[in-house]
Amino acid sequence: MRLRAELGPDGAVRLTVADAGRWRTPPRGPVAGGRGVQMMRELTDDTAIERGPAGTTVRLTRRLGRPVTIGVPPPAPDPRPRHDELVVDLDEEDAVARVSGPVDLTTVDRLRAQLLQAGRGRTRPLRVDLDKVTVLSSAGVQLFHDLTGLMPDLRLTVEPDGVAGAVVALTGLADRLAEPAGRPRRPDAPEEVVDPSVGRRVVERHVGQARRR
Repeated sequence: MRLRAELGPDGAVRLTVADAGRWRTPPRGPVAGGRGVQMMRELTDDTAIERGPAGTTVRLTRRLGRPVTIGVPPPAPDPRPRHDELVVDLDEEDAVARVSGPVDLTTVDRLRAQLLQAGRGRTRPLRVDLDKVTVLSSAGVQLFHDLTGLMPDLRLTVEPDGVAGAVVALTGLADRLAEPAGRPRRPDAPEEVVDPSVGRRVVERHVGQARRR
């Protein structure tokens, strides 16, 4: 496999990945995975896939959201601890599983077992807090799609601007979002609902008849 990355003077990062593999036609019917191309297209400004007898080349372009200065090295960032360990903190009383660390191919099996156990064999609702997830790969997305079929009362909590929030909004999991705990709603407050078509929360005010005393 060949990998090339470059930062252009226009502030766009261009990544090229090439190998000698051949593109396989997806099988018919439901299959595990298959969201990699969708995630690439949604998370980049431009995605091009070139297929030929010599192999496959993928070209990705992403414009950075901050100004770029070429030739002057930026100040070194402060060292931060690595968050490469999956941790599941279960609140038995509120039935909330708080997940931190990476949710990827190396951790999904362990996370699946822990969440099924936390749901007590699908006998109680479970809320999964993903605010502290550092990586949510396609394997993790597939895990939550599988769990929603096994656990109809499973709900997810994400920070919209966080790592997991961006992925959940793009991969068909937005309808599983739950109102985070600890935010009591006033009787006259607007109701927040999830619009799956846009993958984010929207505020909807229901106008009903006035209450009679």
